[in-house]
Amino acid sequence: MDLAPRFVFHGHACAYSGRLYRPEDIVIPSPASSALSVTGGRADAVGKRQRFAPYLSVGSSATSANGQFTDRKQAVAMTHGRVREDALLTSTVVSAEVSEIAADSKRLLVSSIKAGLIAASPRKSGEPPIRVAKQTSIRGVSIDGFELSVVLDLKRFEEADTFDALARTADKASGVLFERHESLLHTTIVRQLKWTKKPHPTAKIEGHCLYVPDFGRVFFGEITVERTARRLTMMRLHLGSPISIRVGFADVGANGSWYPPT
Repeated sequence: MDLAPRFVFHGHACAYSGRLYRPEDIVIPSPASSALSVTGGRADAVGKRQRFAPYLSVGSSATSANGQFTDRKQAVAMTHGRVREDALLTSTVVSAEVSEIAADSKRLLVSSIKAGLIAASPRKSGEPPIRVAKQTSIRGVSIDGFELSVVLDLKRFEEADTFDALARTADKASGVLFERHESLLHTTIVRQLKWTKKPHPTAKIEGHCLYVPDFGRVFFGEITVERTARRLTMMRLHLGSPISIRVGFADVGANGSWYPPT
């Protein structure tokens, strides 16, 4: 049987989820998550405040995933058989936002996190252009009352929207690259972490990571870049003392592919 070419949509957005391992065992469910079916469409979710006192408290959250053919007239023509589906262009937009995060008896505070990815259907190279959305941000971060500024390098991830383009920027001295394989890059959208005023007396800034003794590590703006996909996690808690908790915040992913593959 001949299979007609079709576009398989994919997009997801998770406000946050994770698990507290000790001193209690608590699974932290996502209050808002969105995912597309293979045919696209739209998925929205809104979450209310959740409290896991004294370990974690998070305010309102929202997620969205939207996948469409960009030209509706061409899409209608496709439904009549006048245009092949693989002649159309697609757009997939995913976003997540979270507010009022407080962790470990309010030692870590974050006022808001926003994440977004914008993807289009693959070009002739087979690589879809995928950009980090302009609204992506992390604001109001403090640890033990000491304010931390998270400076993002959005321009780099807007202009270099394919795997090959990002791989070239990673080779530059200014590019931060944690891991590289033939078809995968693991890097960060963070340009710099810096103290807004007085620095924390014991905390250490390690690239995109904040380490605080007797607290743990907080990772900002991690992104996995594949030839046909992106996954962005805006903040990841890896706390180990005196509590052990792991939570990922504003986690979004997007890609899409033609089927059958060419």
